[in-house]
Amino acid sequence: MRRPLWPLLALLCAFLAPLLAEAQDERGLTLRLSRDWGFGGFGQIQGLFSMRVTGPEDLVRVQFMIDGLTIAEDEEPPFSVQFHTDNYPSGMRTMSAAGETADGGVLQSNEIGAEFLSAEAAGKATTKFIIPLMGLVVLILALTAGFSLVAARKRKPVAWGQPRKYGLSGGTICPKCGRPFPLSLLGLNMGLGKFTACPHCGKWSVVRSRPLAELRAAEASELERAGEKPQVAERSSEEKLQQDLDDSRYQSF
Repeated sequence: MRRPLWPLLALLCAFLAPLLAEAQDERGLTLRLSRDWGFGGFGQIQGLFSMRVTGPEDLVRVQFMIDGLTIAEDEEPPFSVQFHTDNYPSGMRTMSAAGETADGGVLQSNEIGAEFLSAEAAGKATTKFIIPLMGLVVLILALTAGFSLVAARKRKPVAWGQPRKYGLSGGTICPKCGRPFPLSLLGLNMGLGKFTACPHCGKWSVVRSRPLAELRAAEASELERAGEKPQVAERSSEEKLQQDLDDSRYQSF
């Protein structure tokens, strides 16, 4: 009894289908949209944009279309066209392309849909996006500054010339007072450095991590600048307050 061939044919078709689809895709056109200047986001665009097409090596001509109407043709690679959305009515638009190969074949590209905005509508959309973003940036700055200030105040005073531990974030040198201190993980990264407060003088500045040898040299120079030998750590604000209270007991009125 002969076995039916259809299971074998089905298996062969399942194996060849991806290969045939890939070969067909290689003979198709790929359309891409890029922004040259203007607004673009969430499927809405306004300003100067470019459509670009990639396809087989024997591609000789490409027609670029908006809503099925040809707006330009290009016969030399790279196949592209630049257009301004203000030259078309506002609303949803569909962009596509059709290509011709050297042997006379016709290829179609994928379609890209986008809503063309007027300049006024694009300005409002940009404002709605920028204002919340700026508010978020200000909030992050405020929180970071607050955390950094609290962390700086919690650090115990360090004696002049005393070696310091700088931790994973490393250390830096305050440009205001010249004293080295460890960088906090909470410092706001400004690109050129971290915006943080010096635990010694309390002043804010943008600083960068410095080599350990440079930090040790700054520690040693503290004594030279102060003109004195190593001394005990400075008193904390609580200790100073207690001393003032003790002194007030002996004052005469």
